[in-house]
Amino acid sequence: MNPNIYYVTHGLGATPHVLKHIIQTATNIDWVKQPDPERFNLRDMMAHMADMDEAWLERVSSISKQPGALIVGRNPDELARINQYETLDPNDCLKRFLENRSKLMAELESYTPEQWSITGKHNEFGEVSILQITQFALGHDGYHLRQTVEWIS
Repeated sequence: MNPNIYYVTHGLGATPHVLKHIIQTATNIDWVKQPDPERFNLRDMMAHMADMDEAWLERVSSISKQPGALIVGRNPDELARINQYETLDPNDCLKRFLENRSKLMAELESYTPEQWSITGKHNEFGEVSILQITQFALGHDGYHLRQTVEWIS
């Protein structure tokens, strides 16, 4: 297996375990504390991660079925407003993230090595492959895992 694919899939597969561990071992999580007004609070971050996993799945699936497909970036603040993050239960958001990540992983595990290089056209970034999209997803995971650790500790 291509080492890039190996590490991306194992990294994406690890995020749910790491996130669950962080949350389950933390005490007195303040889900709505917002140390940085430019970033989501932890409740909204969980909802955002669940939404983004739907986006990652939609993107890779579209490209795998229709090479060259147009994929459109999503505005996280608009998604938060539309999906009313402020009304959501953080535990429900975590559950939805875990379900969405499971679907994403099943899709990725079905790909042949050749499919990982299929590209689509992102409206902001230009040509991107399935591998590059999953690398974006893994970087996104790392960003929010770090945020979770920093804000809980």
